[in-house]
Amino acid sequence: MAQTVVVVTGSTRGLGFGLVSAFLQLGCSVVVHGRSRSAEAAAKLGAPERVLAVDGDVTRADDVRALWAAAVQRFGRVDVWVNNAGLGGAMVPVAELPVETCAAVVSTNLLGCVLGTRIALEGMTKQGGGQVLNMEGFGSNPRIKRTGMAVYGATKCAVRYFTESVSREVKGTGVLVGSLSPGVVVTEMLLGQFDGVPAAQWERSRRIYNKLGERVETVAPWLAARVLENRVNGAAIAFVNPLQMLWRIVSPFRNRRDLFAGLPPPKST
Repeated sequence: MAQTVVVVTGSTRGLGFGLVSAFLQLGCSVVVHGRSRSAEAAAKLGAPERVLAVDGDVTRADDVRALWAAAVQRFGRVDVWVNNAGLGGAMVPVAELPVETCAAVVSTNLLGCVLGTRIALEGMTKQGGGQVLNMEGFGSNPRIKRTGMAVYGATKCAVRYFTESVSREVKGTGVLVGSLSPGVVVTEMLLGQFDGVPAAQWERSRRIYNKLGERVETVAPWLAARVLENRVNGAAIAFVNPLQMLWRIVSPFRNRRDLFAGLPPPKST
């Protein structure tokens, strides 16, 4: 049987890198992608016959088309496309967030998702099938708000609407469109959101994340396995459901964890 070919945008570090590593361990061929340093990240994975590195910007349609073309040229097709590339920005009120950061977060998180989905759908329709998955995050549930997350959260709220809408459009085409919800994952992007915020705010958040969160090496393999098992259009693959989240909040055991041990603290501290 031919190996499953997986493209993960924004996969040179963090959860994206964890996903390509997990898919590779599950026997897939993978495409490592980022604005830069994709070759460096790919080299860490080994198995060069099943790994391709492609640099590119998800906010540029030509770059996204080149990513699809490179994957097909190397592996013959793309079975799974994960729109993972994202930016967070500092966790500060929107009036304090630089205009350039606002534009970059919206462009990467929303436009990048739209372009990736659009171009993957075109290619998958021609090849007769495939699966597109969009990464959710804080803001996907519009009822939950948090100071400093207005711009990032707005993009993820829009990504959920976009994903659910497109999944309806592709019904019956043989292409599946769905979402991945990793929950709270300790990554460089998460830590970067606290750059410039008061140290006391970071310490409070650190305690919360230790209760609610997980490391990449726990979340990524679980998500990758569920993606390969999925045969349902409109699937919402979530690492943590509401009941499990409640258990994390009340469990005294999780107070003793330190997911940030060994990681550099935010610049604010």
